[in-house]
Amino acid sequence: AKGILVIIRCIEIGHHHAVLTQACLALGALALHPNNKTQIAEVNGINVLIKLLAASQPGITSELKSCQTATDKNHDSRVGESVQEAALVACTNVVNSSESNRQLLAELGGVAPIVACVLFAHSGVPVRNASQAIANIAYRSDYTIAKCMMERADVAICAAIGAADLVCEDRLLEAAFRALANLALDEASQTGLAASDAMVWCVRGLYKCSYVHVLRAAAHATAAIAYRCRSNKARFAQLGALAACVRVVNDFGTGSLEHTELYSSAVHAASLAACTLLSFSPNHLLFEDCRGVETYSVLCRTTEHMELLTVGAMVIASVAPGVRSRCEALTEGRLLYFEQTSGLDALIRCAKWAYSRSEPPCWLKEAVTTLQMSHAQLHKEVQDSKPRLSKGDNELFSRKFLFEEVLAHIHLDHVVTHSQDLGDLGFRVY
Repeated sequence: AKGILVIIRCIEIGHHHAVLTQACLALGALALHPNNKTQIAEVNGINVLIKLLAASQPGITSELKSCQTATDKNHDSRVGESVQEAALVACTNVVNSSESNRQLLAELGGVAPIVACVLFAHSGVPVRNASQAIANIAYRSDYTIAKCMMERADVAICAAIGAADLVCEDRLLEAAFRALANLALDEASQTGLAASDAMVWCVRGLYKCSYVHVLRAAAHATAAIAYRCRSNKARFAQLGALAACVRVVNDFGTGSLEHTELYSSAVHAASLAACTLLSFSPNHLLFEDCRGVETYSVLCRTTEHMELLTVGAMVIASVAPGVRSRCEALTEGRLLYFEQTSGLDALIRCAKWAYSRSEPPCWLKEAVTTLQMSHAQLHKEVQDSKPRLSKGDNELFSRKFLFEEVLAHIHLDHVVTHSQDLGDLGFRVY
């Protein structure tokens, strides 16, 4: 009944690396159950984990230094990277799906030692675990995101991505991009991320990585940083984000059913990123230059996955001409670029197949109706319509799809002993 308290006491007084590592892993495993998260916080478990992480980076902040006892300071050397890895796993699981634990960890100064682990760890596993912890701490919480940004978590994560191998260290990159996505919850944090190198690394990840989980995380980070932020949309387009999204669709969105099913989540995420970037109308010309409409038309025409058909049509609808622009083009005798593609056919296929048993969304009905109007109907619609927000003022999907928190899985160790007493005891229990 007092197992959690015993484990926390072991972490407080333990000297051996193996004991501390296993105690932290046990705490992380217990935190997988929702009821245990509250109990761990009540018996000071979060504060103990913070002190353990701070012990590996003495002097990172004066506040953490002052909260350590003299005994803690004498045992800084007890915390190696294996202990760091395990303690970060425990932190990740303790704050997962628990807003109160997130805020408590931030109030106790737990963000600083985790950021220090990202910056100063010598191997990739502690960096990955620290990035996962930051992602969970920042998950849909304005308060904890503010704390993370104050400790420059975004700069630390960008430095970790820059030091990582974009071809091999896929799990580290996935965790880092997920952390960047979760940090981009509001305009203030989006501005802070734009001031760092986050946007550059997101685009580079979309260009150079081929792992499906890394592409998905990088695309979600791109969409989150650009969501309802026009300056970031324009900057992303200058960096080549639209071309990178089209590259993901070209390489992984078409082909055999097995191939497209494997990469469907990455293609879906890249399409969401393209959709939010295209809600800023000046980006439409860049999308035309990289033949984005043709690429997404092929995707919608050939895919057998309804979620890809829907999101592909959403991208096409984002660049479809409105009533006024189409009316002006017909009046002047111009042929719009969009009408030279098969974009309308893609939208109609989406309406017939993806929404055959439900009402199509407003963005789809409006795009199809506008493209099927005659010149007289368009002229009448322009005369009768009231001023309204342009498509650039609206996003076609909810921001909540871009944020994600994870549980760190615990890998059990086999215990081997040569003790005769323990062998006899095991035989008697058997």
